[in-house]
Amino acid sequence: MPDAPETHYNLGIALYELGRYAEATASCRKTIALQPDNAAAHHNLGAAVEGQDRLADAVIQYEHVIRRNANHVGAHIRLGNVLLEQGRFSDAIAYHQHARTRAPDDADIYANLGNTYRTQGHIAAVQQAYQAAIKLAPKYGRYYRSLVTLTRITPDHHTLAAMQVLVQDIASLPRDDQIELHFALGKAYMDLDKPPGDFDHLRKGNALVRDTLTYDESATLRQFDRVRAVFTPELFRDRSEIGDPSPMPIFLIGMPRSGTTLVEQILASHPDVFGAGERSDLSRIAAAMHTSDGVTGFPEIVPILSDAHLRTIAANYLKTIIPLAPTATRITDKMPSNFWFAGLIDLALPRAHVIHVRRNPLDMCLSCFSLLFAGDQPRAYDRAELGRYYRAYAALMEHWRLVLPQDAMLEVNCEDPVTDLDSQARRIVAFCGLDWNDACLDFNMAQRPVRTASAVRVRQPFYRSSVGRWRSYAALLQPLIAELGDDTAT
Repeated sequence: MPDAPETHYNLGIALYELGRYAEATASCRKTIALQPDNAAAHHNLGAAVEGQDRLADAVIQYEHVIRRNANHVGAHIRLGNVLLEQGRFSDAIAYHQHARTRAPDDADIYANLGNTYRTQGHIAAVQQAYQAAIKLAPKYGRYYRSLVTLTRITPDHHTLAAMQVLVQDIASLPRDDQIELHFALGKAYMDLDKPPGDFDHLRKGNALVRDTLTYDESATLRQFDRVRAVFTPELFRDRSEIGDPSPMPIFLIGMPRSGTTLVEQILASHPDVFGAGERSDLSRIAAAMHTSDGVTGFPEIVPILSDAHLRTIAANYLKTIIPLAPTATRITDKMPSNFWFAGLIDLALPRAHVIHVRRNPLDMCLSCFSLLFAGDQPRAYDRAELGRYYRAYAALMEHWRLVLPQDAMLEVNCEDPVTDLDSQARRIVAFCGLDWNDACLDFNMAQRPVRTASAVRVRQPFYRSSVGRWRSYAALLQPLIAELGDDTAT
């Protein structure tokens, strides 16, 4: 029955659930060809192309659904989320508000509104939205975690009392909500300076997450060795200055929670700099690299790439970021994991600016262990695995210091601006080839959107409370400390 639309429709849903978005797209289009007025198929097609990061195409489909059915709540929600990803914040808020009007008892709609307000630093509006979500769905752990990250919890905070009641019956909650509640309580008790109670919740939450993940630690650690083996001093000597000479990109690299968001906020306060946040463009380009005879695979492919291919890599990267801010002199990309590609950046974009942001390893790893990541960070949920990953990362960064051309990378210790913001900010701005601007000292006043876990923190002056915080947890961090070894002082 090749012309049965319901079969193609259901197949599209199944393929989408499997993450096979291109195939799901084909099934959705077949359904629409057979039933052009099937609004649900257009909605599903929007979700399938969204899964491929084809956001403009997703917008077209969701807008089509809304034109046909102005009360389609799902299309309003998804369109709001896509517009948020595109940086169209006022439009995103408007569509989430439309959804709220049509489904006032849907807690997720309030949570989506909160997420949108959060990127713009509208903290009071964020709190109201999350509180409304909790009122509608008081057993959803993710709403509590979203709320407690906004503020410092005090002993009499109403959210703390509600979480303490809910945790008494935590076994009745779905696993995802158990995870969220553990991380929320862990953060709350850290605010109250109550180890080991806070760490017990973090330990339980991390263990639950780790049980859901597939992480090939051996392959990951071998990848570090492979990168070091490929990017030799001879490679840089033989292939220097052959890439695109554009000075526009600023790459902020390091471990998660190292301070890249704060450094980006300093730079993005400069009128000539656009802060693009965490971009996955470079990793996608690296994953797609191949030669004319079909050889693929980073990093081994790099030495056999032609000069023209390296310039094509640069051109492909630039054409993804330049439209974000066509008039900007510099554009920051603060994807921390781009530390893998520091050598490739130097070959393809030799005039780009690479800033390595460092932090005390124990403070940083404690921060990682206390955070439920939105993205793929499988090594962050086990203290020993986190320590081994950090040690391999530190070895790779030492390799880059040895083999990259002199002055190719600026090292910034994120603790330094805490005590000496003026000179450190000037040093960062000068490295990027920019004239000084006093707005960089008032980075916390900038109204740019921020989408990472530091969205609230970067709107505050530099803080001292997290420096040396690991000392209160030394006994509980022993699996991490044992693996870090001498790197605890790096």
